[in-house]
Amino acid sequence: MKFQISKRNAIRIGSYLTALTVVLGAGAAVEYTRAQQYKHQLESSYMRSLGELSSYMASISTTLNKGIYAGTPTQLSTLSAQLWREAGSAKAALSSLPITQLELTNTYKFLSQVGDYAMTLSVRNAQGEAVTQGEMDNLTALLDYAGKMNQHISSLQQQISRGELTFDEIVQAAAQNQDGADTQQSPSDGTDGSQNDQLLSFNEMEDSFTGYPKLIYDGPFSDHMLERQPLLTQGQPEISQEEAQNRAAGATGISAGSLTFSGEENSNMASYCFSGENYDIGITKQGGYLAYLECAREIGDRALTNEQAVEKARAWLEGMGISSMKESYYESAGGVCTVNFAYTQEDVTCYTDLIKVGVALDNGQVVSVDARGYITNHHQREMAAPALTQQEALASVSSSLSAQGTGLALIPTAGLNEVLTYEFRCTSERGDNVLVYINAQTGEEEQILLLIETEDGVLTL
Repeated sequence: MKFQISKRNAIRIGSYLTALTVVLGAGAAVEYTRAQQYKHQLESSYMRSLGELSSYMASISTTLNKGIYAGTPTQLSTLSAQLWREAGSAKAALSSLPITQLELTNTYKFLSQVGDYAMTLSVRNAQGEAVTQGEMDNLTALLDYAGKMNQHISSLQQQISRGELTFDEIVQAAAQNQDGADTQQSPSDGTDGSQNDQLLSFNEMEDSFTGYPKLIYDGPFSDHMLERQPLLTQGQPEISQEEAQNRAAGATGISAGSLTFSGEENSNMASYCFSGENYDIGITKQGGYLAYLECAREIGDRALTNEQAVEKARAWLEGMGISSMKESYYESAGGVCTVNFAYTQEDVTCYTDLIKVGVALDNGQVVSVDARGYITNHHQREMAAPALTQQEALASVSSSLSAQGTGLALIPTAGLNEVLTYEFRCTSERGDNVLVYINAQTGEEEQILLLIETEDGVLTL
């Protein structure tokens, strides 16, 4: 039987199809418009970040130039604080650009060091130490590099403003760079090479740091910090992967056969990495020390108190052969009580030698360990005797505080050097618990921490 459509139905179907086409077309147009608006907003955001980066780099150059001529500690302090803020803002602006695939290690290092270095000189200058000629030469070198970086950023900004480059090209070029594309060669596909030009600008900026000075100072971005090797592993023999797996098993309490080798961590603390039965474990190649341990199992209902968890953590450390550790602070969250242990030597608490142990509050199992601070810093010290008595050091504590107890403590400086202090545990008239650290040699107030005690733990701020 032959199927036929009436003329009226044919017209009706045609009308429906036409309407559907119009609706789909309108929908596509709306989506296209939205996509274009989003693209425009994204490009505007990138352009704003590039403009901010250019502005901050110009300000860094100017502030560095002024700093070289600062004649008083007050002026140097003011300029250093300004430089620190400008460098931090420049890093934030740079990280907002679509160039995360590029290796800009030197550029980020410069922005991290420039403000940090100036602040360190400022603090020393305020304490009566004069800026040396070598340090002044470093500031001059930083000024030169800031000028070069400023020129590259300004050039990029002008190219994009003139329409010679787009952020789409930046994203594509960065992706090609990550895939191993040769950004130094002209394209063979007939394009104008603007993507390569864009990456050349960034790469030239990165390469311009050839001859950059080595900055050694008491700050977290000092070159001695960035290149620091763990003290505990120095001189230790390298163990095999099999031996590391056995040690990982001993730390977890499961069989070595239950663990799988998952790779190597080739950092300053080179480690063998293993996983299995919810565990991730790292064992140092040199010396075979447990660097970290994580167990991602689900934690059940709470059955232990914080105090019981602290005892479990201490017993685990002793079972691992790690002795002379003193618990300081702890926090409970997500069913786990994490306890901070610091090494003690000659009744001095060495807060730099820190191990964090997490105990599950349902059954007392150790489910997390971070011993990297301990491995990095631990060594036997030759402790210098305090130049001040406890009573003499107490004179540097604020009169608004009442000391309840004291002890000697080795605390880290910003550059992870160490300073011997008297640790005074104090209370204020307002009821605050305060820790005050007074330099045992000079009487300088090194650090103040607030001691916060809650149902979830004892923390410092």
